[in-house]
Amino acid sequence: MRLIRAFSIVGIIFLLPTSPAFSSDTPTFQDGLLSIPTVNIPTQIGQYQAVTFEFTAQNGWELLDFKEVGTQGLGLEAMIDAVELVKTNAVPVQILLRITGYFSDPCANIGQINHRLEGNRFEIVMNSTRATDTVIACAAVIAPFRKTIPLPVYGLSAGTYAYSINGGNNGTFELMTDNELPGDCGDLTCRDVELTF
Repeated sequence: MRLIRAFSIVGIIFLLPTSPAFSSDTPTFQDGLLSIPTVNIPTQIGQYQAVTFEFTAQNGWELLDFKEVGTQGLGLEAMIDAVELVKTNAVPVQILLRITGYFSDPCANIGQINHRLEGNRFEIVMNSTRATDTVIACAAVIAPFRKTIPLPVYGLSAGTYAYSINGGNNGTFELMTDNELPGDCGDLTCRDVELTF
């Protein structure tokens, strides 16, 4: 059963479009174990996290472990009060979102922050985590937080881009020019540019 379920999740991983990723989002394979930090499904960014497969003697994959949003202390409890957009003036432009809010659960902390780019819209999900294996005494108060996250905008074309966080807190920003260093040619259109060092 777990082996069949493993193939289902592997299918989801490889069939979904990928978004620009930070190195911490990169799957790793070591000692026969494949670790995948985040798996999106069409209706939920980061639905599965900390997914681990083992390569078997039968040349297949067996699912060993994963966390699912809504279980094992992983949830979407962040209540967001404000989002401040920070845009640098340097080229290439950097876009940062400074997010302030709170958790209604005082034992919650910020977990993974996942994103995907669909067309010209960034969808961002801030997950909360809560320790489930120990008994922790938490004061009956809300837990405020502030977190600044970078959006992966390097290499994007000039245009207007939108973002949403946890399904709300919408905003937009504009890139006035293609966001790359002079001389970068991702599509090989500037093959004849002479580079000097």
